Amino acid sequence: MRILIFSLISALSFISFPNDADAQSGRSRPLPNFPVDNSPVQPNPIDYDQGGDYTPGEMFNFEVRAYYWLTGFDAEIRVDGGDLSGTDIDVVDDLGLERSKGFPGVEATIKFAEKHKLKLNSIALKYSGSTIVDSQFTFNDVIYPAGVKADTSMDVNLFIFNYEYDFIREKEGYVSFRFGVEGVSTNVSIVTNDLLSNSANISVGVPVIGLAARMNFSEYVSMTGEVSGIAFDKSSMSDFTFYMDINPTRNVGLYLGYRAYRLDVDIDDKRGNIGWNGIMAGGAFRF
Repeated sequence: MRILIFSLISALSFISFPNDADAQSGRSRPLPNFPVDNSPVQPNPIDYDQGGDYTPGEMFNFEVRAYYWLTGFDAEIRVDGGDLSGTDIDVVDDLGLERSKGFPGVEATIKFAEKHKLKLNSIALKYSGSTIVDSQFTFNDVIYPAGVKADTSMDVNLFIFNYEYDFIREKEGYVSFRFGVEGVSTNVSIVTNDLLSNSANISVGVPVIGLAARMNFSEYVSMTGEVSGIAFDKSSMSDFTFYMDINPTRNVGLYLGYRAYRLDVDIDDKRGNIGWNGIMAGGAFRF
């Protein structure tokens, strides 16, 4: 109780009450002077260590990467049909499709927890070519004689969905285990000037497993490698990507890398050995 009374008295001592003389003269007593810090306020440095996200390129919940992939292309296909066995056809050398061509693609990543990510990658690749057939070949139960003009189109849609878990995550980078599904749909159409027309579709969707790893050289520069694949029956699929990220800000980044994709499928009466590889470049947008 004594301490409480003493505290009240100490607090009241700072309050100014006008005395009779001050009230009569209209004067007020001056307020006490308190020290004021006039030094400029310094902004706090960005904390890149919050929540396990150590660089601007990893501080996001949703990321979209838009890229351009300049591919080198090779493909050999064979389609049997009816009583006729198909011919192994090199679509570049035999049908005149482009060997080098660029395509835009997109990849979306959702980080729903510190070490957990979902990734979706999609790209459409379209080729066309025209040539005079050098030697007779059979495609999907149709015989194409030598000397005819063949117009060929080949459309490929590539779809990849992966889940990633960072089982090692440090300031210097991370190592992830990934598994998911990769799907490829390929349609080839061959038309001649004699009105011979035929097409075939090769579609496959398989589960894949792989690893991903990133090394942070600084807050703004990192290197990432990703590999996944599967082998099943007489078929196999592999996907390898390596790229460098430059992230000047938390929301926008640039990257440059290399990607190689190979599909070797042998299902029923269809066979295809198709591969792409080349440089890719693009931008990353994070939210």
